[in-house]
Amino acid sequence: MYRWKVLQSIAVLGLASLLPLAANAQTVPTTTTTTQVDTVSARDTIRPGEIIGSDNYPAVQAYLSPGNYVLVQRGMQVKIVPSSHLDWPPPYRVATEKYSPQCSLGADGQVSG
Repeated sequence: MYRWKVLQSIAVLGLASLLPLAANAQTVPTTTTTTQVDTVSARDTIRPGEIIGSDNYPAVQAYLSPGNYVLVQRGMQVKIVPSSHLDWPPPYRVATEKYSPQCSLGADGQVSG
């Protein structure tokens, strides 16, 4: 019981210390637009509208993380939807443009800076 009260007090103090930061935070309008992108090629084995489950899971192995692949293998269903393009959130885009001169991509593909 005592340990819980100590942890609760620490959590409250931690959250209270963040309040000045929240008060000074600037709000940036966020808008996300999507556009349809045709990325289906003749060599693809899956098509938009298909339902992938335990009966046809090998078709998506190249597209899923190992953990999600196991879930599909064990019965989770995945509905294949058309791909689309998502714009970066404005704060991310602004920060990327602001700090991009500080780094570069080497000939071997490594990021420096």
